[in-house]
Amino acid sequence: AAAPAARCAPYYLVGEHERSSARPADVDAGRTLVCVNGRWHGLRGDLATFEQILALAFPDLDRPWSTATVTYRRGAPARPAGSLSPGDVVPVAAGMLINANVTVLS
Repeated sequence: AAAPAARCAPYYLVGEHERSSARPADVDAGRTLVCVNGRWHGLRGDLATFEQILALAFPDLDRPWSTATVTYRRGAPARPAGSLSPGDVVPVAAGMLINANVTVLS
């Protein structure tokens, strides 16, 4: 009988371990756990704005941006998936996955 094939180590993108974090086992009372660009955050309240999500995704962004997109999935039953524009508000749900991208003016 042939020996089982050795399991390969998982491959990661360069710097991926710095950009993502493991989901916390517990979260403070009154907070909803959401994942923004691979990092888990405990949000207070039932709603998140487009601007709040960008601030979580890019805390060090000090240059003006020309375009930004925010998409989400696994949201609240009323709006389980979609995209946000500047000024939009979305109800948050535990385990919600959010992706944010910006194009910075040069």
